[in-house]
Amino acid sequence: MVPLQLLRVPFRHLQPRPLGGSRLAVAAGAAAAAACASGAALAAAWAAAAAAGAQGFRVIPVAADGNCLFSSVAQGEAVADGQQPLAATATAARAQALRAAAVEELRTRRAEIEWAVEGDFDQYVARMSRSGTWGGEFELLMLSHHLARPIEVYMHNPELRRIQAYSEELPRAPVRVLFHGVGHYEALAE
Repeated sequence: MVPLQLLRVPFRHLQPRPLGGSRLAVAAGAAAAAACASGAALAAAWAAAAAAGAQGFRVIPVAADGNCLFSSVAQGEAVADGQQPLAATATAARAQALRAAAVEELRTRRAEIEWAVEGDFDQYVARMSRSGTWGGEFELLMLSHHLARPIEVYMHNPELRRIQAYSEELPRAPVRVLFHGVGHYEALAE
């Protein structure tokens, strides 16, 4: 097992993270959904897409359904392997498989990562195993190990820049995702 690479540039503070089922989670999820649907968020998404295009990337949109991190990795994996973007049903199926893989990696690497998880680790893993629970930096790190390839996270603020890279020492083509800062991820392709 490859040892965990500690996060160099944490960005958890940028991402709201619903905690399954609580009123706070419902409110946070509703606020994020409203932000994603707002004109300002839409304008920001268009600006991010334009910046990505200017830097040789294109944005592959994914649904804002709570599974966007996993869907983005699914799409990013396909295009990094030279394939066309996945159809909606294939994206959903691959995202579900990636969620399960991330949860299994969390369990396998518990001794290495439990200290960094806020709250009860078992409850966190149980929540993360449910469809619609937002993924974040732990899941990206776990997926980089599961896929044995780098995962790069980009953000637009005010230009597109890479804010994190997981397992960048691995030789395979990286999966690239765009984090919008309102709890939403999309895939990036060259």
